[in-house]
Amino acid sequence: MASSSSYDPPITRRIPPEVLGHIFAHISPNELSTLSSAALVNRDWCKNSVPYLWSAPFSSVFISENLYKIIPIYLSFLSTEARSILIPNEITPPVILQATFDYPSMLEELNFETLYLAVYMWSKHERRQKSVINPMYRSPPSLETLQITAFDSENEEDPIISNSMDFVIYHLVTEICKLLMYRSHKIQNLFFKRSGKLRAVGANANETQLFAWIAVKILDDIPKYPGATYCLRHLRKLIVVASYWIGKPLLKLSSICHDIATLEIDDITYRAEESQSTTNELAALIQNQRNLQNFYFRYSPLKTTPIFAALETQAHSLINIEIDDIDIDMKSMESLTRCKNLETLKLIRLKCRGKETFKPLAHSRFPKLKNFGIKLTKWSYLADRCNEGLSIEDFNSIIKNNGKNLQEIRLEVNFKKYSTTLGIVGEYCPNLVDVTVGGDFDKVDDLVSLLKRPLRLYKLTIRGGASSFNGDGVLPPFKELNAMANLRQFSIDWMISATSMATLLENWDAPIIHLMFHCEGDTDSHAKIIQAYFNDQKNKRMLKDVSFAVASDGRDSLIGVGFIEG
Repeated sequence: MASSSSYDPPITRRIPPEVLGHIFAHISPNELSTLSSAALVNRDWCKNSVPYLWSAPFSSVFISENLYKIIPIYLSFLSTEARSILIPNEITPPVILQATFDYPSMLEELNFETLYLAVYMWSKHERRQKSVINPMYRSPPSLETLQITAFDSENEEDPIISNSMDFVIYHLVTEICKLLMYRSHKIQNLFFKRSGKLRAVGANANETQLFAWIAVKILDDIPKYPGATYCLRHLRKLIVVASYWIGKPLLKLSSICHDIATLEIDDITYRAEESQSTTNELAALIQNQRNLQNFYFRYSPLKTTPIFAALETQAHSLINIEIDDIDIDMKSMESLTRCKNLETLKLIRLKCRGKETFKPLAHSRFPKLKNFGIKLTKWSYLADRCNEGLSIEDFNSIIKNNGKNLQEIRLEVNFKKYSTTLGIVGEYCPNLVDVTVGGDFDKVDDLVSLLKRPLRLYKLTIRGGASSFNGDGVLPPFKELNAMANLRQFSIDWMISATSMATLLENWDAPIIHLMFHCEGDTDSHAKIIQAYFNDQKNKRMLKDVSFAVASDGRDSLIGVGFIEG
């Protein structure tokens, strides 16, 4: 046999760059280890993977004790003047090296909280490093002892910046945001959220207040930064959460952004004298979009009629709507019914203005609706106003008209009032795979009847009521409930004793992987029951192991069980 002297290069060298780009595009930016490994293969792989690696460096999933290390890289792109503010404020500017890539230009997602957290951690780290060398720097001096000429603002609330460290953080966050607006080719996701992570890394009350103040200022200023008009016109997802005054910023963004697909406005505040203008500006932002698909609106005291009227302009494209803890009237509900392409509709703790608020919804059909949720809990402080606007006839009509294609339903209501609703669900919703029910039950016969139907549930959640509910002897053995035959995830808030749990689990051969329930007293007996059930199922289902976790508040214990498949 003749031997060949030709050299066949490794496959990593033969993949065209354009193919590499398609491969990396299907890897989540959150997969840091995968993208980092790809960057080490060779020059072509590095060149094609780095843009994806740096597309969302401030994603909330990346928060760790090393988060601050990213800041010097961005500082290297700032001007000498912007970096010089560090020197009189007891921070040594990092050594500037020529960057291999233009990292700011690659940004596609900006989570302001994570950016702020990185700057905060870096500033604290640099001060600690300096204090090791010179103890006099352990406490940041007040602004009264410093000569800072770069700070210039007309806002009368500026005195919240009380020391040099506050100023450094404010300055760096502002300059990095300006840099990103100017250099980024396109930011698709912009998040202004407050999740409490600042407190988790040791920030005090004044520092968290400073964060909120800076967030409002940046959100207000960011549309005016050089390059923002081009950068933000690509925005696809905007989330503003947790008590930010958003009136003027929304007005500015509405003139720039026309392709937002996901808009989430959550827990906002506004100045009392500008309530109407804030409402109008949010409505304008909605109206100016070409194809808004997802709208989430929660915890807002704004008047909603103009906002929901604006949603009618997006009826052709809206797929998911979730509203929670807002005032709503019948006119707003009529606007909602115009969105006939909805696949998800969740109505949580609505404050109804009128006894027939839900009437338009009861007479409407959503041909594509797959996920419907409503929460009108008796123990909620909103319960009376919620129930006033939803009669049992209207409630049942909503389910009858839209049950055929429903795959997921969430009903957390007072079943003492809506006593026939679960029967309607069983009759009109044959394709359910995910069911959540909760509230006060006069009796659970209707729930048992629903679970005896031949549904092929994947997930079942049974919530508690106003007080702990003793579930002993209430449900029949799970093997008798047809809807639970294929269950993978099951959570029940009722108190269940070890003896009752043994009866419920006996000969239940569902492919369950997650099980969660409540109990009182000692949990050791429950652990033995779960272990016995695992031993019985191990060979039937090829199970590898079982995990058992307990969380207790002193009154009762929440038990979580995980079955690990081999």
